[in-house]
Amino acid sequence: MQRGFFLYLIEKISEKIPPKKSLANELMGILQVNRSTVYKKIRGDTAFTMEEVLTLAQTYEISIDNWLFQDSSKLLIEYSFDLQSHNKPTDYLKNLQSGLEYIQSLGRTEIWYTAFEWPVFWYMFFPELLVFKMFAWSKGNWKQEHVFDSSFEPQRILEEYPEIEKYRIKLLNLYLHLGATEIWPNNLPDQFISQIKIALDSGYIKQSIATGLIDQIQEVLKLQYEMLTLGVKFHPETRNRGANFDVYLNEMTISNDLVLVRNAKHTIAWVSIDNPHYAKTDNPLMVDHLYSYVEGLKEVSTKISRESEQRRRKLYDQMDRKLSDLRASI
Repeated sequence: MQRGFFLYLIEKISEKIPPKKSLANELMGILQVNRSTVYKKIRGDTAFTMEEVLTLAQTYEISIDNWLFQDSSKLLIEYSFDLQSHNKPTDYLKNLQSGLEYIQSLGRTEIWYTAFEWPVFWYMFFPELLVFKMFAWSKGNWKQEHVFDSSFEPQRILEEYPEIEKYRIKLLNLYLHLGATEIWPNNLPDQFISQIKIALDSGYIKQSIATGLIDQIQEVLKLQYEMLTLGVKFHPETRNRGANFDVYLNEMTISNDLVLVRNAKHTIAWVSIDNPHYAKTDNPLMVDHLYSYVEGLKEVSTKISRESEQRRRKLYDQMDRKLSDLRASI
């Protein structure tokens, strides 16, 4: 049993380190032991101490529970409560960038993404839209009254936190270059419309700022429609080509935000718990279950990238009318 666990530990560490890095060199640096000792531990001639096991598990974020319960129906997930305690708006963006960079580092990977509402990356086409989305979250989960006070002034926030723009540009580029199969709901702008209405009714936002945000969302709609027609993401300013992507329209059921990543070495799922935060698991049983779920969801959804032009046009006409009606009501 002990040897089986050490094999599991070595296998998981090997998956985590970059391909060109030496496993022995990695362990020598982490454990502060010589090469001979490391090789004896890798071969199983010498056991890892409990302190070494804990050090390696913490350093490489390896779940010991997954090994203990591998033949069980029990599921253990990883959730960082630090995500809820953002002290500044860039904390969330930093965590999101770290997650995307990790996915990108995995190389050739199958990615699935289901969305409860408009995927957050589309708000990143304009800095004001991104800040408004963060403003809405701050009223629910983050409680950042010191940043997002009673009135929404995007330029003030962007000037006070210039790092937001740096993260926005980086995150948008990461998203545009990650190919995926995405499943979207048919009520894409409804959450945005509701948030604008509440902000107006509560006096959080000026009418001129609200109409400006609506204009930006309608510009994003045009870009989005063009990308779906081509089945290719591209940069809105340079028009440089990004990744291919497949998008399906889900009109059958409500899905929460879910990201699934799988290749020869890795199977990982991120599931939204308290939007916009995610719980993470690499439990094979759970990931396989979620893959079955999204594949079933795909079967009852309509592909709207490169196909179904009539349905795509109808959807975007409906969204544009909703936004125009909102603008006219202000």
